[in-house]
Amino acid sequence: MQFNINVIIVCFIIGQMLCNAQDGTTTMVMLTMAPRLDCSQFKTDVEIKRSLPFPVYLDSIITTRTHAVINATQHITTLYIYNESHVPSNIFCLKNLVSLTIVGTPFNHGHLDYEAGVIPDELGNLKQLTTLQIYNTRITKMTDELGKLKQLTTLRIYNTPINKMTDQLGNLNLLSTLDISNSPINKMTDQLDNLTNLISLTLANCSLSSLANLSKLTSLSSLIAHSNPLTTLVGLRSVNTLDLHNCQFSEIPVMTTPTALTTLNMEHNQLVFVDHLNDYQYLRTINLNGNKIEEVLPFFKPMPYLQTLILSNNQLSTLPKDIIQLPSLITLSITNNTMSASELQAIKVNKRATMNIIM
Repeated sequence: MQFNINVIIVCFIIGQMLCNAQDGTTTMVMLTMAPRLDCSQFKTDVEIKRSLPFPVYLDSIITTRTHAVINATQHITTLYIYNESHVPSNIFCLKNLVSLTIVGTPFNHGHLDYEAGVIPDELGNLKQLTTLQIYNTRITKMTDELGKLKQLTTLRIYNTPINKMTDQLGNLNLLSTLDISNSPINKMTDQLDNLTNLISLTLANCSLSSLANLSKLTSLSSLIAHSNPLTTLVGLRSVNTLDLHNCQFSEIPVMTTPTALTTLNMEHNQLVFVDHLNDYQYLRTINLNGNKIEEVLPFFKPMPYLQTLILSNNQLSTLPKDIIQLPSLITLSITNNTMSASELQAIKVNKRATMNIIM
């Protein structure tokens, strides 16, 4: 008697051909599994550098190529990877690395190190890292291990397709500069308010329609969030620079300490009235170009430092006399409004001699 025996054999060999035998036939199948990173094979950072699949220049004068900085104890403290074929996993063995910058270099490009576009968990090995910058690189996901980089003070992710940030970002208590720009990210972590040492926050040209409450960010001095579908900010305390141009605001955001603000850019929003503008007494530059502003109230509080006021492309028919006589105002732009010829002439006559009016 003959027995029909079906035999299926799967041989897992990392990075090599697998055999799949069924009913006496054999088909060769390529399966890949990410090899486990083994840093014990390297005794020094120099060995790690030499294992990389591209040249790394030490203390290079030319910065537009891959280079590194090595200290007196032969530890690599800075690594700058520029336009290479892929990011090799061995760099995550550089445990003395303080600064890592990756430009135009994909995470996995036909290589077996890890999943394409995903920053691997091995990032968490770099516990001395204070600066992490990734530019012009395809990223689809940030590892949760980011939260282990407790020394990180600067994080910049620019021009990548990442659309969500891990909640572990909120564990980076020393972070002072956060810049995630030119990406389709549509939701920032709700743990953003844990970053109490944050000084500069840039979330420009993304797809954010809201941000978490900012009331705990007591050190924040610069907020740049232009080119987003934002309509409101909650809990804004005290910043020097506020750039919200190309958003969807219908009013200027309220700040707990408005006198801290020196630069305000709300160009191309949906502003109709700006009644609280005079609360920001220490402003030096105001850009309200391209809104729907119908009226600017007289400034009853002094604004002694205002040098530039841009009100072009609105619906203003007049301006209060006290505005055109502000003591430090150098440039006033009022082109493309609804002012009559007689109104424009009156502004010319009453302006200070040193003021430049663009009409």
